Amino acid sequence: MKPFLYAVNFASMCGIAGLWSPSGRDGLRDDVFTMIQTLRHRGPDYQGVTVLEDGPAFGHARLAILDLSPEGFQPMTSADGRWTVVFNGEIYNYLDIARQVESERGGFTWRGHSDTEVLVEAMSLWGFRKTVDTAAGMFAIAAWDSAKNRLYLARDRGGEKPLYYGTLSDGCFVFASELKAIAAIGNLHISTENISTFLRYGYLPSTDTIYRDIHRLAPGTFMEVELSGTRFQGRQHTYFDRIQTALAWQDAEVTSSTRDIVDTLEELLLDSVGRMLMSDVPLGAFLSGGIDSSIVVALMKRLTDEVHTFTIGFSEKRYDEAPYAADVARYLGTVHHEHYVSHDDVISLVPQLPHIYDEPFADTSAIPTLLLSRFTRQHVTVALSGDGGDELFGGYRRYLDYPRKVRLIKRIPAPVRKTLGNLLGALKPHQWNGLYQAVSAVLPRRHASRKPGFRIVRTADLLKSDDPARAMAAHSMSLWDSLGNPSEEEDRIYATYGDMLPLDLMIWDWLYYLPEEIFVKVDRASMSVSLETRTPFLYPDVIRYAFSIPPEIKLRHSTNKFLLRQLAYRLVPRRLLERPKKGFGAPVGLWMRTSLKDWMTDLMDSESTQTIVRYLSEKEGTDVHSMFSEHLEERYNHTTTLWRLATLISWFDVWKPSL
Repeated sequence: MKPFLYAVNFASMCGIAGLWSPSGRDGLRDDVFTMIQTLRHRGPDYQGVTVLEDGPAFGHARLAILDLSPEGFQPMTSADGRWTVVFNGEIYNYLDIARQVESERGGFTWRGHSDTEVLVEAMSLWGFRKTVDTAAGMFAIAAWDSAKNRLYLARDRGGEKPLYYGTLSDGCFVFASELKAIAAIGNLHISTENISTFLRYGYLPSTDTIYRDIHRLAPGTFMEVELSGTRFQGRQHTYFDRIQTALAWQDAEVTSSTRDIVDTLEELLLDSVGRMLMSDVPLGAFLSGGIDSSIVVALMKRLTDEVHTFTIGFSEKRYDEAPYAADVARYLGTVHHEHYVSHDDVISLVPQLPHIYDEPFADTSAIPTLLLSRFTRQHVTVALSGDGGDELFGGYRRYLDYPRKVRLIKRIPAPVRKTLGNLLGALKPHQWNGLYQAVSAVLPRRHASRKPGFRIVRTADLLKSDDPARAMAAHSMSLWDSLGNPSEEEDRIYATYGDMLPLDLMIWDWLYYLPEEIFVKVDRASMSVSLETRTPFLYPDVIRYAFSIPPEIKLRHSTNKFLLRQLAYRLVPRRLLERPKKGFGAPVGLWMRTSLKDWMTDLMDSESTQTIVRYLSEKEGTDVHSMFSEHLEERYNHTTTLWRLATLISWFDVWKPSL
């Protein structure tokens, strides 16, 4: 028997694709090869295609993190010939699974040492569901069961790795790691309904995509696909219930002290970080100097002598976290690297965003994330990050601020509240800003440059609302702006959990914001330069423990992320961490008036803009050109809405879909 006890060979980051024809037509191999070529940035080291008998064609593009021996190549078939797999991701507990397989089979001889082989042999022994339920990692998996002529697709619990699927106009079933691979072989049609959804959120917070008939598999689910006659039938199953996991604290009896809870959390995160340090290529970490990334880096330093850390800086002080990161790196003794964003960086990168993200995506932090990934990839191939800490442990200020505001508003009698709301809402944001500037001469200097118009008008909406808690939740979930109305998703969340701020906000972030915004941003940015990212906060044991803790403990003493702060203070001096949370944004509003002004002006004159302007005028009542003029002249800060529109228009320019 050839044991796995000391083997270390992850499948590594990559891209996967597949195509299944109901008629068994020719050309499947060529089509899947075309798809895989669009994913070479995800896997530049090897590309393979296999056409399965009576089934789909599978394709794989591999980024080698560890051993590149042929035994780890994909697509990979089990020893008994029944199962074939293509797999994007890493199974951090694959050594444990290998031992189980060895124990149950007895005398089994492994061909190689990859986690892909462990997966496919586990499927041969246990079937698909038990295998994905046992696997702890980040993954998108496609598996073919030749005994049942059945295709399986699965996505990891946290939604770290993407997986898209759908049916093309010729009846073929298709799946891929990115939409561009599907668009390369299919005539896709845009979903006009999802244009409005995108404009509301700045991303698509659901299993829908910008294209009709193409969907993303939800985190924690797997799908069975069978060919019935000439039509494909798919059934989806939940192997990890994300909602019930988020509500696990309701059944948990928390009798531990804060110290005991933090002790357990430290132990779980140390184990998670240790599992993610396995690599035969250079490895480092993103470091902002905030609580989450500082914890990850400090635990890395416990387990390995040399840690490389990376950060991005801005000349605009409001957004610049590089000095804080440098202080933490100096204390921990890392090999620290920093890059300050330049005018040329912005000009060259922004036009590439539609190519990288495939569908409209308007998170401004995508820009520094891409620049950070490119800079990091110059030095290492793998980077750990602190993503997930905010959503699991109550890290956003709105979890505290919004309930306070709701309680305050509810103390005001309804007639008085609505009258005040009508008065505040009588002026538009730019008019309030003008009034504020008129009296700013007598205000302290630190207040003189503020523009509170948007906040005043938003407060007016809350005051006028019959249900301030519902309105506050809607504002938070959608980053509300003038294009927004309550969505069906928000209605469903609110109907399920009721007036439970901040819990409903946390659940929304866990279900949608983390997997379909944060992880989309990080996955596309890092994989565009063949950089693998790993997230210790998303190891299943950490997830389960986080959700066993009641929200009030995570927000104890009216402190956001209370537990992670206590852990961080053990690892890094408190003075280095106690500062306002900035987030990982970018000064896009300023750039649209300076570095990106020419790009924005050209965009406003493009053919795609005319299409979008007509659509928005009819559907949303929005005047794009007036909005841009107001922003350029600093009469009103339209950054959020204007950037969403610019993102949508530039995406149209590149992909040229039909409405």
